[in-house]
Amino acid sequence: MKIGTTILLIFIAVVVVGGIVYFALPQDKCKDVNCNDNNLCTTDSCNSETGNCVYTPKTCPSGKQCNSQTGVCESPANVLDDIENAIDEELETCTPKTCSQLNKECESWNNGCGDLIDCGSCSSGEECENGLCIEIEEETSTDGMDRIENAIEQALG
Repeated sequence: MKIGTTILLIFIAVVVVGGIVYFALPQDKCKDVNCNDNNLCTTDSCNSETGNCVYTPKTCPSGKQCNSQTGVCESPANVLDDIENAIDEELETCTPKTCSQLNKECESWNNGCGDLIDCGSCSSGEECENGLCIEIEEETSTDGMDRIENAIEQALG
């Protein structure tokens, strides 16, 4: 233990006011501090000098890792198996969405489970915009022809 720390721990401040002696003990800065990080692979503590939480990783024997779900040191294969099982369980509970649930009529889209779903293509005269078939508007404007005709008339006089 460091000398400074020892002195701090046994330090008693004496304050003399008007002939009366008051003793003040150092305050415990960890009194109302909760340092639980809910990680089973750390040892949680509070530094009494600063009041800061300290999270020390659990030390496992060589070749083993701490399983975050159990706090037990295991070989890496067991940890990977647990992760793989959790992923499999998540995938099994996923229900793929249909094109109508996605509000899509065309092109391919993520079905919500990591796969693509083909929602088809649009009919003739339609184009796909953000998954919806939109009717293509034909240009019926005669503005261009009108300008050409006006230019010819002005040129001829």
